[in-house]
Amino acid sequence: MTAVPFTSSPDGLKLRLHLQPGAKTSGFAGLRQADGPGGKTDTRLVLRLTAPAREGEANQALLSFLASALKLPKSSITLESGATSRLKTVFLKGCPETLAERLKQAAGI
Repeated sequence: MTAVPFTSSPDGLKLRLHLQPGAKTSGFAGLRQADGPGGKTDTRLVLRLTAPAREGEANQALLSFLASALKLPKSSITLESGATSRLKTVFLKGCPETLAERLKQAAGI
């Protein structure tokens, strides 16, 4: 079984991302293993964004991209960690099963 870049909770999903700002096009770019907190290796979804990594532009583009791709209101998406890092954790509020299915379909994982 392939590792997934998210964990479920009763009220949503925690999504682990590796962001690549300043790309030519925005879109999902597969999965990647990365060092997480405490030296653990975890699976992250790679997301390329055209927005540059300055003054929060990439973070705002991230939230907008996810809202559009997953058909969610932006108010259901929260940046939990990684505001100044390429490694980010985002919380998606909603039915975890529905969110997982939408994410798998949108990202092709």
